[in-house]
Amino acid sequence: MSSARPFVYFFSAFFAFAAMIIGSNVSAALIAFDSFDYDAGTDNLNGKNGGFGFTAGWSGTAGVQEVRTPGSTYPGLFTLGNKAFISASNQNFRTLTSGNPGAGDSTIWISFIGQRVGANNVRFFGLSFYEGDVNTSANERFTIGENSNNNNDQWGVHFTSAGTPRLDVAGTSVTTESLLLARIDYHAAANDDFYLWVNPDLSAGEPSTATAGASSVGLQNLAFDRLSIRGGTLSGGNIGEANYDEIRIGSTFADLLAVPEPSSLLLAFYVASCFACLRRSRRV
Repeated sequence: MSSARPFVYFFSAFFAFAAMIIGSNVSAALIAFDSFDYDAGTDNLNGKNGGFGFTAGWSGTAGVQEVRTPGSTYPGLFTLGNKAFISASNQNFRTLTSGNPGAGDSTIWISFIGQRVGANNVRFFGLSFYEGDVNTSANERFTIGENSNNNNDQWGVHFTSAGTPRLDVAGTSVTTESLLLARIDYHAAANDDFYLWVNPDLSAGEPSTATAGASSVGLQNLAFDRLSIRGGTLSGGNIGEANYDEIRIGSTFADLLAVPEPSSLLLAFYVASCFACLRRSRRV
């Protein structure tokens, strides 16, 4: 037996064990994640199944659903891949593997990078959250973005498919690429609490709910099990267009800042190490 082969066995055992441990820790912290790390191309988002925490890939058939380059960035946030561009399309959704991530009395955090692009056609856009079939409007719980016939052009949130109530974050522009950060406090015995920040300073740590740009306390049922990226369908000759990137759902604020899927990086190093050892064994 070559003297190099024991090293191969050692690296195999060590890295497989480490990848399993780290991977399990990540999946337990981040509930869902998608950085749109797909090849850029025309109308090629439908069916893409990257990231983790979802039962299947993106599903959408109407309008334009593209992966575009470059991807979005934000200070203090690990980013990779490209971004999604949605135009004249109402539903491009994925279903969470976990179901509703907030059961009983619990807290979850949500973040994504977004931007309205194209002409200001006063059409809806945003990241929408549903409990049940996305084609049933009554299942829409809340949307972070902007609803139809809204001339404020500010980031905000609206609840239910009727778009009411609507809460804007003053001094923010939907045409500026921004990081949206939301916190939901679920209550088993009452309606839930919602807090929204636009472009927070991530280096300052978890923000206090008192600093939120918009909030709704004890007024809404915010349970959801799927999310959808949207850009207003054709109406009166007008459409909506928007970019989305770096969607994260986590149990804590710190989860959103972690480097997702480190086990994949470890696996790549493991494969490279094995190849190096095999080459050495052949030389010996």
